[in-house]
Amino acid sequence: MNQQTLYIILGSVLLVALVCYIIALVKSKKGEMVFTANGWDMTLLLTCPILILVGSFMQENPSLDTIRYVLWGIAGVCFIGTIIFSIVSNKDSIWKMLCSILAKIFVIWLTMFVILLLIVIFVVYVILFFVRDRNEDGEYILLKYDRFLKAYVGYKI
Repeated sequence: MNQQTLYIILGSVLLVALVCYIIALVKSKKGEMVFTANGWDMTLLLTCPILILVGSFMQENPSLDTIRYVLWGIAGVCFIGTIIFSIVSNKDSIWKMLCSILAKIFVIWLTMFVILLLIVIFVVYVILFFVRDRNEDGEYILLKYDRFLKAYVGYKI
């Protein structure tokens, strides 16, 4: 299977999970379905993507393989726990269980995306903070590379 096929399958699964998430939100507001059973369920649901990302950041260092596998194992246990909450809370219908589980998968993907986006924004902010410099008037000067001058030039902000 080539990489393009995998992306199509992943996109399709995420699209179905998004639809299930919207259905779960609407039905849970009407009281017809339970999306998250209680605070423990929400804690398990939000802990899972955090542990997956922390473990993924350790992928470059082979000496941390054991820690990475332990974090991914705990994330798996958290996901199994939230699935158990979904099954127990929606035991009257298999479709509600499946919709709740797929909605939780979407929440996990969305949480990982938001965390990665926040990390990127933070890194850009830190880079811009260190690139700026103050002159004697207290104004900030942003150093940018000018390709015509082939040098860094300061711009007042």
